[in-house]
Amino acid sequence: MSRKEYDIHEIVKNYPYLLGSEFENLNLKHERIYEDRTRADFVFGSNDISVVVEVKRGKVDGKMLVQALHYLDNERRENPGKKLKGMLIGSHVSNTLRNEIMRSDYKFEIKILDIDVPTKVKICDKCRRANALSNSICKYCRSRKFILDPFLFHQ
Repeated sequence: MSRKEYDIHEIVKNYPYLLGSEFENLNLKHERIYEDRTRADFVFGSNDISVVVEVKRGKVDGKMLVQALHYLDNERRENPGKKLKGMLIGSHVSNTLRNEIMRSDYKFEIKILDIDVPTKVKICDKCRRANALSNSICKYCRSRKFILDPFLFHQ
């Protein structure tokens, strides 16, 4: 895993709410290993839902989709009855692959790095929430004061 991809994993692991507000109430299993010895980047879950998240610093591609589908199938076998979703995070996705993703048996969300998910963050000095480095105002509390080291305060 490249340093940049490692940094993205650290951001997702420490600030999952950057993926969406629903992630604040889900438990995280970073690098979930299944019985078949495959490994998902992240699985967020509760008693009712599991969300498989795959992260790649490059483009979202067919290989990434096949991996995520495999992990979702594993989740279905290991956690019958749970609602299952997938999330693919990368630098971009082709329209052809986007259409293929939407035709799958699972609901997916696609997040684009530096548009939907920041790759560089800073922490609000007031509410201690991560924001994109480019933000001049905290999107959570509207403060203008930030701490530049995102790994100084882990929530």
